[in-house]
Amino acid sequence: MVVAILSSLIAALAGTIVGGVITAWSTRDSVRRILDAQVDLQSREWQRRAAERDQERHDREEAERVDRHGRSTAAAQTLAMEALWNSGLILIAANEARMAP
Repeated sequence: MVVAILSSLIAALAGTIVGGVITAWSTRDSVRRILDAQVDLQSREWQRRAAERDQERHDREEAERVDRHGRSTAAAQTLAMEALWNSGLILIAANEARMAP
């Protein structure tokens, strides 16, 4: 009777150990899959943020380029208007000089 109880106890203990090992093995595998998924999600988030940063930088640089182009165009137009005005004044002065006795 003691032998039967001892055998049952050893069998139960062995079953518990084997079940624990199987559970630990499957838990380890599940945890690894979960961590891999988390790393993948984090990596995609970093890539998304990097793409957003790159797009914002590109948009800012493009706006600055357009602004510089607009300022240089305005400066060129101002110079052209000044040259036209000066030409008109020179023409008036030349006509005045010709009309003078």
